[in-house]
Amino acid sequence: MNCLKIYPIKTIIILFSLLVIILGRGDYLFYHFVLKMISIIIFFTIFFVGWNSREFTGEHSFLFIAIACMIIGLFDIFHMITYNGTVFFDYIVPDIHSKLWVAARLTESFSLLIALLILKYHKFINIDLVFSIYFLLTMIILFDILYYQKIFPVCFVEGRGFTRFRICSECLIILTFLFSIYLIVKEKGLLHPQLRQLALISLSLSVIAEVFISLNAYNPYNFTHMLGQIFKVLALVYLFRALVEEVLKKPYRNLFQQHNYSQHKLIVSASFLSTMVHDLKNPLANIRALCQLSKIAKTEEKREANLNKIINNVDQLTDMLNKIMDTIREDKFIECDLENVISEVIEEIRPVCVTRDIQLTYQLDKDIPVLLERSMFKRAIYNILKNAIDAIEESGKLSIYLEKKWNKALVIIKDNGPGIPEEIQGSLFQPFVSSKGTGLGLYMVDFTITQIHKGKVWFDTFKGKGTTFYIELPLLKNNPIFNMGTYLLGRS
Repeated sequence: MNCLKIYPIKTIIILFSLLVIILGRGDYLFYHFVLKMISIIIFFTIFFVGWNSREFTGEHSFLFIAIACMIIGLFDIFHMITYNGTVFFDYIVPDIHSKLWVAARLTESFSLLIALLILKYHKFINIDLVFSIYFLLTMIILFDILYYQKIFPVCFVEGRGFTRFRICSECLIILTFLFSIYLIVKEKGLLHPQLRQLALISLSLSVIAEVFISLNAYNPYNFTHMLGQIFKVLALVYLFRALVEEVLKKPYRNLFQQHNYSQHKLIVSASFLSTMVHDLKNPLANIRALCQLSKIAKTEEKREANLNKIINNVDQLTDMLNKIMDTIREDKFIECDLENVISEVIEEIRPVCVTRDIQLTYQLDKDIPVLLERSMFKRAIYNILKNAIDAIEESGKLSIYLEKKWNKALVIIKDNGPGIPEEIQGSLFQPFVSSKGTGLGLYMVDFTITQIHKGKVWFDTFKGKGTTFYIELPLLKNNPIFNMGTYLLGRS
């Protein structure tokens, strides 16, 4: 039951595939038709979701994959209906559906790789041009495979099996999937953890599917080929989850977050105020005691000393009240160069690192314009750095990186501390969760980044090796706050 709750789509597909095998024993065409229909539905669903959400997602890499899915779906439709013995045709040269399979898988593998490279190198693409090129090339390939048969190389010969071109193509497809896996594993900040995990599973299943299907060079109608088809459908299910959940659920989560923005801020303010009110008692008690001492003071010098202490405590109270006002005031955004802001925080934290004998290194890209509530964002970065310093033992290392990832800015903060205790990892950004302190610091970090700045924050941690925090912010022109025009015009 737990399996069904956690992975309902995967479980249903597995059970359905087993049912198809049982019901379709000896009837490979029935089995192939059902699984191919599932694949086609998934491909076109991804396309329609990506194409119709292009106005509000701004994710060029996803839209690129969505267009590719439409093309792959077209290839798979013709691959399905050109199988020998189907209701559409009594007999077709096997080489035709073999060519269509190769064309679809080459398009799929290279399109996924190109989408990852778009993310890695922050490239913008002309969607209309990409759509036109894909569609034109598809029509040319389909015309050649189905009618002209002069350009696309032969892939299957009856009595001999797969040709050298088909075998080399399968190897190229597998290598392309493997390179995509390598790219995701190497570039840990390229995808968010959940999306990264789903993408790796999908690509791994695609590799397994291609291996099983490649083993059937002489008989593409046996049980091994069936297993390859099952793995291919499962790969598409994970691809669907990775892409559609990221694009569809994220806007609705943002809508929900905006709807509850005031409530979230009230919770943070209340948590912060409860701590501050407790801290206010100390200077107030000091002022009261000093006033009483001034009454009974026998010399003018003692009275003056007590008055100076009272003034210091009043200044402390004023500072606390300013922090309270800073928490409950209206957010004011200004345009900032993120490199300058991070540099200011580094200079603030540097003396602490020197005192603790911690090696502080940083590498910051320049010209990264973002929209910030400057003081709150600096406080969030400072809190993460201070937590890292508190966790690091003497003579530790703390590294800060600032990069531009396509239309996002990525801040990476890495330490070599003991790692975050496993028992609090799942609730680290919840209020009052901490191995020490009040437990409000990282909660306010999460609130500041996700709610106020419409960004994302996540972490990787390994016991005994350290923790890495990732903070992603939209660049200035991609920021929904900027697009709504609800920020204080200014530059920093």
